[in-house]
Amino acid sequence: MAGFFAKLAWTRPGQGKWPRFLTAAFAISISLFGCLTLHDALAYEEFNIEAFTIPWVNFQITWPLLISGIVFMVCMLGTYFLVNSRRIVDFLLDTEGEVRKVSWPGWNEVVGSSIVVIFTVIVLSIYIALADYIFNKLMGTFVYG
Repeated sequence: MAGFFAKLAWTRPGQGKWPRFLTAAFAISISLFGCLTLHDALAYEEFNIEAFTIPWVNFQITWPLLISGIVFMVCMLGTYFLVNSRRIVDFLLDTEGEVRKVSWPGWNEVVGSSIVVIFTVIVLSIYIALADYIFNKLMGTFVYG
């Protein structure tokens, strides 16, 4: 039993707080979306019957809710082991270290690059719209007559 609780201890405590938090938040949000989708898929009339009732609050637990809740708890346990795995923790810490080394552009460079991208998208959109219009007219005139 002591070996099981030793596995629950944090790998490299105090290191990589933000990468672990963001990885866990992303995994939890995907798990939540998946479990809500599973609940909706299971909640058809024949299967949406009461499994049991919590007596002191009179809350009915249906089978789709119970199954989705169990899957969500398993996903949460998997998320804990995901952000506590030695290989993944090492990867997240290495990634965080590399991101700190990046030379990020200044505000003026970001604004200038964004203007160039927006202008290029507008010009290409106009070009594609004109080409589409011309080809539609040509096809209508010569092919469909």
